[in-house]
Amino acid sequence: MLRRLEESLLALLLGGMVTLAFLNVLTRYFLRYPLAFTEELLVNGFVWATLLGIAIGLREGPEGPTSASWPSRSFFPLPSAGPSWPWASP
Repeated sequence: MLRRLEESLLALLLGGMVTLAFLNVLTRYFLRYPLAFTEELLVNGFVWATLLGIAIGLREGPEGPTSASWPSRSFFPLPSAGPSWPWASP
């Protein structure tokens, strides 16, 4: 229940931020009068979205939701043992 609430609140917050930013762009370019309060609301919304995202990330764990279709090898494989430069060999 709480998981659904946090994710829904985050989605609603991000959607509202996008709508508010788009409205600010429209009023700035078409009416030549930007809405001053939108900057503060967007900054505060970004802070809340960050905090909610951290809470969701901590709940999901360090790897997030995993699936069996993810490749088993690492995206950045570790270098092999031994020197990789010809001049570094003993």
